Amino acid sequence: MNGEELTALLSEPPAWMAREGPGADLAVSTRVRFARNLAGHRFPGLAGAGECGAVDRAIRVAALAAAPALRAVALPDLSERARGILVEQFLISPQMAACGTGSLLLFDTDVSAMVNEEDHLRLQCILPGLDLQSAYARLDAADDALEARLDFAFSERWGYLTASPSNVGTGMRASAMLHLPGLAIGGKLARVFEGLRGLGVTARGIYGEGTDAAGAIFQISNEVTLGVSERDLLAKVEGVVRTLAERERSAREELLRTAYDAVVDRIWRAYGTLKTARSSTYGEAAELLSLVRWGSRERILPGIASTTLNSLLSRIGSAGLARAGDEASANRLRATLLRETFAAYPW
Repeated sequence: MNGEELTALLSEPPAWMAREGPGADLAVSTRVRFARNLAGHRFPGLAGAGECGAVDRAIRVAALAAAPALRAVALPDLSERARGILVEQFLISPQMAACGTGSLLLFDTDVSAMVNEEDHLRLQCILPGLDLQSAYARLDAADDALEARLDFAFSERWGYLTASPSNVGTGMRASAMLHLPGLAIGGKLARVFEGLRGLGVTARGIYGEGTDAAGAIFQISNEVTLGVSERDLLAKVEGVVRTLAERERSAREELLRTAYDAVVDRIWRAYGTLKTARSSTYGEAAELLSLVRWGSRERILPGIASTTLNSLLSRIGSAGLARAGDEASANRLRATLLRETFAAYPW
């Protein structure tokens, strides 16, 4: 990837953020991910630089042979800020941003791959809205194309072998990023999430495992990967997500029925703050955008596109704010970005 292409990648939100998918009133995005490792090589956490480099080269050659249009970015060549932007764009994990020799990002419009993160290969497809079946179909095709060229570590008894025992088996995580302000404001999230544990499904923060929720947005994904088929995992997550969606819609309806004036006031105050604030932390901006997202769906704040709100998810991160030398500067730049974005709306 040349410098011009890299600049464009770092300055534009991911392609899926520019499209609205099914169920966009609740589902920001859908992701399916496969964890794979090459047979005969130690996992990245145990391998040295030379072995990671060999894995990098093998996967790069196979991936480009299967899909010549893929673009490749070597993580060691990037600045800390550039890596942070890729995290905020959901192209790499926070863990990947800290990886060294042999760490590589491969990507096209919707499918991307992290090389030498926790596993040799983390292949993912992200689509807008709730579209698990399409994401799985695209990723499964990419996985088959790679498996025809690479020898993945696989056991007839255990399935795909991975660095973490929690991923052994299918190596698959299916997730939906859901916006749940009704349950959050109504104080019902803790009870609802507690009920997920017995279903083999969990709720994580906006950037996945080990990260915090922001703006009432959560990733709902499977925990179990062993002893169950990919199709069954997909069906389980999809079923749980649809149940959560029903509960969220009910919670929103209840709040609007019992406290309409208070909800509308809260939404308009959030919008007013976004249009006028001179400084905003990431957490504050995420919470305000959450209320505006809900208000736009209820036609309380008409005409604000979900694609605009989706792109702000990545753009309000500190790494993506140009010239953000310290926290105070980032807060000022974030507020400026939000004011300029919402200045396009006349009310």
